[in-house]
Amino acid sequence: MEDFNIDNKIFKDIDDLTVRIVISISSLNKELSSNDIDRIAKWLIIKLIALKFMEDKKMLITGLRDIKRFDDINKLFNNAYQYTGSSIFNKDNEIDFEIHSDIIKVITNKLYEYDFKYFPYDFLGTVYELFLSKSFENITKRNIDYEKFNTNNTIEN
Repeated sequence: MEDFNIDNKIFKDIDDLTVRIVISISSLNKELSSNDIDRIAKWLIIKLIALKFMEDKKMLITGLRDIKRFDDINKLFNNAYQYTGSSIFNKDNEIDFEIHSDIIKVITNKLYEYDFKYFPYDFLGTVYELFLSKSFENITKRNIDYEKFNTNNTIEN
């Protein structure tokens, strides 16, 4: 089988989206530690990518495109866990948190720029390994204002 070359743009986009998630969560959840925010943000982006990946591979009908609120995302994760039994969607170790509602649309719009049906199945493992080893805690510690950041650093959606 021929090696599939994944454009590094997707990894940059995932980094950018994760930074947005970190800033949003840290601005709305002052009681959470930097470590918790870092972990939540990474798991959230990994779960969302997994949903889109499974949808594109025709493994799961997700409804991800229609998401409007964060509460709906949790329902998708629960449904994905019920259907697949995949531990990636298990919420046993979840922490309650808030996130700005507009970030959900930014993330889903960006993910829909990619058609994961052409990506190899080990792509999810690669994302998992890369992002769980990264740290976004330094961004959390900067206490960046989400509204100002959102205005000055737009990701095209």
